[in-house]
Amino acid sequence: MVRTKSGNSMGGSGSPMLAIRHPERIAWATSWVGVHIPERSPNFAGSYEQVYGKRDWNVRFEDGTPVWVYFDDAAYLRAHPEKEVGLICFSNGKNDGGIGWPQAVEFFRALQETRRPHMFVWGQSGHGQRARLPISLEDRAMPMDLRTDQSQPAFTRGSLDGNPGNGEPGDGDPEGQANLYLAWETSDVVDQADRWEMTVLLIPAAPKDECTVDVTPRRMQQFRLNPGQEVRWSNTALADGRIVHTFGHSNAVVLLRVTYRGQHYFLFEEVTDANLAYNLGHRDEYVFARRLELRNGPPRPDEWRADRRWDAPGTGFGRR
Repeated sequence: MVRTKSGNSMGGSGSPMLAIRHPERIAWATSWVGVHIPERSPNFAGSYEQVYGKRDWNVRFEDGTPVWVYFDDAAYLRAHPEKEVGLICFSNGKNDGGIGWPQAVEFFRALQETRRPHMFVWGQSGHGQRARLPISLEDRAMPMDLRTDQSQPAFTRGSLDGNPGNGEPGDGDPEGQANLYLAWETSDVVDQADRWEMTVLLIPAAPKDECTVDVTPRRMQQFRLNPGQEVRWSNTALADGRIVHTFGHSNAVVLLRVTYRGQHYFLFEEVTDANLAYNLGHRDEYVFARRLELRNGPPRPDEWRADRRWDAPGTGFGRR
């Protein structure tokens, strides 16, 4: 097992290239100012031609895949969702005219779309732009114990993420980051056949005290899901043990639990922005915008409403 691959410039091109194609051997990778889509690199496409052949030759591998397509990292991620890629920490300069900025943005988009673990840093340092690593935000020493045989979370659509723009160097934030301030505990990961738990962190260096982000379990060792399978989940604040979100409803909380003939039913109520802010203030009780009537019996399908949900485990209830 190779724990990491690191590189700068051409090495920064090779480290993620190997990491996403051989994730069973590489736990994580870091890349400084690498080429991620050779065909779209202004100055270095010619270097690749000396190895792959000219693009109009259409050289292919034995299975028919064109070599220029195979070494397109963004295309590879999209074509191989089964690859459980480890954390990719990378950087590119928006003003790095030799490597090319549009290809870096496309690689970032592919990582976001396919929900792979990644951290991205960009700026105006040209070919000197350096990647950062989790927690310490240093550029060389990884403070986390990352392994190929342990699950990792993929963070996407974070509220603290900057805007890299549409690929034009003048569009979006001149400098910025994605997932730079997020991390997770590797010592208490729970990855069982029927349960997955991860402690995720917003580090002290973050510009705000809280954020929102999508979390996708990756590299799961025991926990497995079938396509379309529904799961229950909860988000628990470590400071006081309060369940902030639960059961897949990011804007709902449990209002009531009723036991009826041995079955547990949960009533969810949508929370307005004002109420959610109040609830997250660590008060002693939840407050809602309306009063609900308590009645006997399990929920009936004709009572489902867009702003209300029952969940009856194992009964088929719980769908909107």
